[in-house]
Amino acid sequence: MSNDSRTDPRPWHSGITRYQWMVLVVASLGWVFDIFEGQIFVASMRDAMPDLLGVSPDHDSVRAWNDRAFGFFLLGGAFGGVVFGMISDRIGRARTMIYTILFYSLFTCLSAFSQEPWHMVVLRFLVAMGVGGEWAVASAMVAEDAVENAIEGFLVDGRRHAAFRRHRFTASSASSAPAPAWPAGYLATL
Repeated sequence: MSNDSRTDPRPWHSGITRYQWMVLVVASLGWVFDIFEGQIFVASMRDAMPDLLGVSPDHDSVRAWNDRAFGFFLLGGAFGGVVFGMISDRIGRARTMIYTILFYSLFTCLSAFSQEPWHMVVLRFLVAMGVGGEWAVASAMVAEDAVENAIEGFLVDGRRHAAFRRHRFTASSASSAPAPAWPAGYLATL
């Protein structure tokens, strides 16, 4: 007979080991920073892209370049998930997760030094490679450790999405400076 979580008198955290907590905390922190990396462009794009193009924020080219940056970010995330997933199979998930975080942090920081719109687009692709890789590797790490209890898997998923919501605010705050200072939000990744 299966154990129904609605009638189980144990607290939700009763079956989680110390190691599982550590994996969950590390993965959650990684996801929090992933969200920061993804949202920082959203928070700064109305200042960054017009500044890089030398046009007003309402110019048609701003939207076109922002759309390119979003598209390349999506492609980079998918590509990074596959590439870093294969790397993690060879060198291990924990080591790969460290490399992905360093990867996206470096390229987010370099985004502050963009001089042309295509610089920002290429750097967004590279940032997303690290983000996609970290998301995939951290998800695999948590799933491997939470397989025994479906309730843990549910709680892990809820915490991941809660971290997403909290860090959207952090990214918006970090890049809310006026146009000439938009790079400061990207430098905050160090």
